[in-house]
Amino acid sequence: MGYVQFVLSAGKWALGKQKYLNKVWQEATKGGKVVLESHFPKLLSKAKNYYNEFKGFTPKVIPKTKVAPKVVAPKSNKPSNIIPFPKKPPGKADGGRIDKPLPTRSRDI
Repeated sequence: MGYVQFVLSAGKWALGKQKYLNKVWQEATKGGKVVLESHFPKLLSKAKNYYNEFKGFTPKVIPKTKVAPKVVAPKSNKPSNIIPFPKKPPGKADGGRIDKPLPTRSRDI
């Protein structure tokens, strides 16, 4: 017998629970074994046991703990010694210096 006949014999119970039937069928046909129609009730009861014993993910509930409020230090009006952006030393340009002359074609511009 084939897998389709097994699912058909399971009937209404198999709707939505096919993954359990697949698991049982794969175990039954492991190693090239032949599954007879007389084995179907035993396989169906095994699939029902898998369904009843299935435990899904149960999240662990962690109780909320109070978070201590952050203590903000009062600001002072003193000027800080930290320079916000580093300044360039005098005499330095962005692009650098060109040591060689430009090629002849670009001189025409």
